[in-house]
Amino acid sequence: MSNQIVAALERAAKQIVHSLGEAAAKAEQRLLHETADGLEHTARSHRTFDEHAASDLERAAAQHPDVHAPHGASDPVLPTAAAGPSLSSPPELHGAEPLADPTTKLSAADHPYLQPSSLDREVEALPGAPHPGTGKPVDAPPGHVELPREEWRTFDGPIQPYVLQPGTTYYRAVGDTQYPNGSYWTQHPVTETELRSDFAVLNKWNGDHGVVAFTPNHPVQGWIGTVAPMPATGDLGSHLAGGGTQIWLQPKVLGPEDGTWQIAPAVERSDP
Repeated sequence: MSNQIVAALERAAKQIVHSLGEAAAKAEQRLLHETADGLEHTARSHRTFDEHAASDLERAAAQHPDVHAPHGASDPVLPTAAAGPSLSSPPELHGAEPLADPTTKLSAADHPYLQPSSLDREVEALPGAPHPGTGKPVDAPPGHVELPREEWRTFDGPIQPYVLQPGTTYYRAVGDTQYPNGSYWTQHPVTETELRSDFAVLNKWNGDHGVVAFTPNHPVQGWIGTVAPMPATGDLGSHLAGGGTQIWLQPKVLGPEDGTWQIAPAVERSDP
């Protein structure tokens, strides 16, 4: 009889061990599922947070040029009043060639299409004296480059702090004896007519017929705003209209290490 009892106890023990094993396996499986569900929920929460944070940064970038949108988000832009057409890649510049040293004066001996400045009245001049420029800088973030007061008169209305973005190409009209790394830039190449009318560049300042294209490899601080009208060369009773969007940078600071430089002939003058 004792042997039968022992055998029964052994069978019962085996069943208990088997049942415990099954219960443990099920508990482990439930734990794994719960852990996976928890990790997925956490990942969703992080993704939602990141999306909200990215949206916040994009909105901040749209309101201020020194705030950079996160990787993968849209590039920061200025308020609509000051922003012009921004180009992420340069249009084709016919006859473009690398510009090795943007810190030295350009010469028509090296680039025959460049023209000297002149005292001739601009054909784009309009009747009437211009109103004085009303440009005034808005508040800039701490550490942003200052805009010299003597440059304010070349703008009309608010002048916004601006940051050139790496990989975006910017343009400067140049003539004989001009510096490629000068002060005034545009967001697209301009024609001769646009240069004299929309950007109010006088013949006595710039002979033009050349365009420098600069693509920075790092952010560059500057200012942006609307071009003020200017009195025509040699005729205070007429003016160049202005109204384009110009960028001001510190002159003669940028060099070959700051990005890619090219020079090309400017687009010929269109009929005024």
